[in-house]
Amino acid sequence: MTPRIILASLAAAAAVGLSAHAAAGYVLSLHATPPSGMVGGQVVVDVHLTLDGGDTLLGMDFVLNYDPAVLTYRSIDHGSLTTPKWDGFLPEDGWYSDAWNDSSSGQVTATFLDLTLTGLDSASGTVAGSIASLTFAPSAVGISDLTLSGIVLANTQGDQQPPSATPGSARVEVQPGGSIPSPASPPLVGLALALLYGLRRRGAGARRVG
Repeated sequence: MTPRIILASLAAAAAVGLSAHAAAGYVLSLHATPPSGMVGGQVVVDVHLTLDGGDTLLGMDFVLNYDPAVLTYRSIDHGSLTTPKWDGFLPEDGWYSDAWNDSSSGQVTATFLDLTLTGLDSASGTVAGSIASLTFAPSAVGISDLTLSGIVLANTQGDQQPPSATPGSARVEVQPGGSIPSPASPPLVGLALALLYGLRRRGAGARRVG
């Protein structure tokens, strides 16, 4: 059984009886850097979590939706919240992670699970940062909306916790690639031509006087 299936099973087993307190502590959003890029460049999309109210997070499943006609998925990496215990496959190593990309539908399905079972805890104050950073290559001119779906949040008791509101979305605008002309070049060229023209007129006047 994969960790994703384990996490979903834990959440489903406790899907009833969610308290109002638990439903208020999980805020998800997406941040694209930069929000506007060029073909041939790179865009990093962070899945951002704000955790408060004393809530905890043991693991998370999500699907990141994008436009495959505009962006090409490259890789997934740890975020600021999962850095200390990232990339583990044994309990002593910390966070387990995996991702599957479906380029035909434009969906990256990812799983994060803390195998130490300590998770993230907001008992001492709000916890905020990136769960994951996904890298995309702008591949065609256009606009890609980025959204989250298929979200499963599990606390350290294995209870399913819904986001407190609709997860925030992001948008990436891709422009044509290529070099950008320097704005200083045309004025400099124009100044050189004006000086050359002035010197020629001055030289011609001097010859007429002589």
